[in-house]
Amino acid sequence: YGRWRLGPVDGDNWHRFGQVQQDNSLTYDWLRLQNVRTSLSASILNLERDSALDNIRSGKKTLQAKASADYFLPNRWSIGLVTTHDLLDKGGGTALSPNWTYREPLSNDATLLFSQSITWGTASYWQTSQQRAPDLPAHQGQGFGRWDSSVTYRHRFQPHWVFFGQAGVGRALRPVYAADLAPAYIYSAQLGVIYFSR
Repeated sequence: YGRWRLGPVDGDNWHRFGQVQQDNSLTYDWLRLQNVRTSLSASILNLERDSALDNIRSGKKTLQAKASADYFLPNRWSIGLVTTHDLLDKGGGTALSPNWTYREPLSNDATLLFSQSITWGTASYWQTSQQRAPDLPAHQGQGFGRWDSSVTYRHRFQPHWVFFGQAGVGRALRPVYAADLAPAYIYSAQLGVIYFSR
């Protein structure tokens, strides 16, 4: 709806979906130039548990702001930066995530995207990450604490319908604290269909 959207991407903004840092909240596309995209959003963050329904699940909550900027380079590359900050200062901390994406068109309707990012966070940001997912390794103290990579395939089979598949891998960077059996790498995968109204 104009510059407002729900979810990480719209029909013209697929580079953002290829990146591992995704935003599923209400987003305002602030600046849209030929080679530059910026967006602003805010969402409720549950500081105690990782949940897709943070606003209704029990636990301590805060309001997290997110700003992103992307610059499109020649030869199908784009670089970006995602910043998150706890607006209410309840312990969510601050994080910066530089990222880069390469897009390989397979046809007029299919594209393969390769993305990587690294995340720098304050000590409170990493502490909150560990509280939300205590079984996973988390960085300790301020600094660069996580590396993520993903590959995404998307195929438009109707003017407003897109099929996608995505596989990702992430790793907490040292120093970390976690259970002795915590895996060194975290793998993820998802399949789905998206409908775009425009």
